[in-house]
Amino acid sequence: METAHNIDPGCNLIGVSNIPNGAADTSKPAVIMVNAGFLHRVGPNRMNTTLARMLARAGYVSLRMDLSGLGDSMSRTDAANDSEIVSQDIDKGMSYLGREYGIRQFVLVGLCSGANDTAQMATTDERIVGLVNIDGTGYRTARFYINHVFLHLLRRVADPVRWRRLYDRYMENAKKRSMGEKVEGSILMNTVAYTDWTREQAGRNFERLAQRGVKMHFIYTGGVSGFYNYRDQFSDIFADFDFKGLASSSYFPSTDHLNMLEHHRVEVQQNIVGWMSRSF
Repeated sequence: METAHNIDPGCNLIGVSNIPNGAADTSKPAVIMVNAGFLHRVGPNRMNTTLARMLARAGYVSLRMDLSGLGDSMSRTDAANDSEIVSQDIDKGMSYLGREYGIRQFVLVGLCSGANDTAQMATTDERIVGLVNIDGTGYRTARFYINHVFLHLLRRVADPVRWRRLYDRYMENAKKRSMGEKVEGSILMNTVAYTDWTREQAGRNFERLAQRGVKMHFIYTGGVSGFYNYRDQFSDIFADFDFKGLASSSYFPSTDHLNMLEHHRVEVQQNIVGWMSRSF
């Protein structure tokens, strides 16, 4: 059963729930999916919509919601900052599912900026028992730089087309700087993780989540090759932290950040549903 909800009529906070066979199993946590960047609640290429239906077939309630100012939800001006608005919106979503269906535990799923939002929320609310972080929290390691040089840069040195593109990007950035415009990133490696935390802060926060029993799954795609480029990098990043066996990771190097191709989306979606089934 798929139903649209006005979670909070006071601010027109909109979400769509999927209820397996029209009845919620309160022994399982519900999954809440939030916006990725400025995208509508359906997610990139309807990623969230299809995932919600797959989760329903596996027996899990889900809610994909538009945070305030995104999709069909109205903007708000009554909170101090964006982080506070996001926290309040997710809180309202969880409370709504609690009132309507009696669900008391939740797994948050977020991509990119949504991964940052949900990770921060998980550290402050004990109703959250699971976290799926997609292309979110990640940091470069020594092996990352070795891979980047030998598997990325050296293979391109002999390609004149790539040199021309590099030159064009350099000239374009130089022109922007001369006009006083801000230039983001580097011309060689311009993709960075969307997170407010340093590696040490992230490690400590995930350790605290693990101590609370929160199960975490981190997914990385080829779309974030600027900071993640090999399968075991997550373990190397946080080698000096103890997540008590509650954190796992998956790597999809052929998949782009927005899962443009259907077979790539299905792989990621099946990965999430499989993790949910094993974990809860």
